[in-house]
Amino acid sequence: MQIFVDADSCPVVAEVESVASWHDVPVTLLCDTNHALTSDYSKIVVIGAGADAVDFALVTRCEAGDIVITQDYGLAAMAVARGARVLHPDGWLYTEENIDGLIQGRHSNYRARHLLYRPFSQVPHKRTQEDDDNFAVRLDELLSKAEEGEWTDVDEVTPGKTVERATEEIPDLGYGRPLPKAGEVWHHFKGKQYKIIACPVIHTETRELYCVYQALYGDYGIFCRPLDMFMSEVDRKKYPEAQQRYRFERQEA
Repeated sequence: MQIFVDADSCPVVAEVESVASWHDVPVTLLCDTNHALTSDYSKIVVIGAGADAVDFALVTRCEAGDIVITQDYGLAAMAVARGARVLHPDGWLYTEENIDGLIQGRHSNYRARHLLYRPFSQVPHKRTQEDDDNFAVRLDELLSKAEEGEWTDVDEVTPGKTVERATEEIPDLGYGRPLPKAGEVWHHFKGKQYKIIACPVIHTETRELYCVYQALYGDYGIFCRPLDMFMSEVDRKKYPEAQQRYRFERQEA
């Protein structure tokens, strides 16, 4: 087990290193070339600047049982799908149950701001020493449970506003059918099967929604496709013999 930190603008690097050193757990800090980090404890990996470059570099390194620290919901979704425990700097866990609502809630807020031309009403929370201390306690709890082999005993979310955010209703994005969820298997109209890694994932520059999925054949490659395209109907003029209505359809159990 090791800890991977999405270190670009991460406010709890010092707390991660302090708690990890107490438990003798290795830490890897990942950042892009726009950030300069130094550490006497952690391994530092610098990734070439580019949209989501650090996210994909981190998710390819983490494995089931590792701990990932990130504020990025898209990265969190991919890490959860790989079996990692993913902790927000505020001290709550991302899970398969709350990640879809978190991502889609953020997208709805963005659309409200930019399509309805109204300011975002929520005032950003100013981080305090108490926040950092609460995070350190939470991480210490996770590492202690991991050492005891009791991952399942860890509460998935903290009380209060975090629970409200985690259980909020998922908005309708207008596709007329359920969105893909991490872990589901979807069938392409040409006959291949794919496992959903994360959906929806938000492009950091354009804010477009994407779906990340893995082939269940060949070299098991991982692909990323715009969500609108993933959810679209088959072009009947181009593929008149297609046996399903949509380009991708969920495989029923």
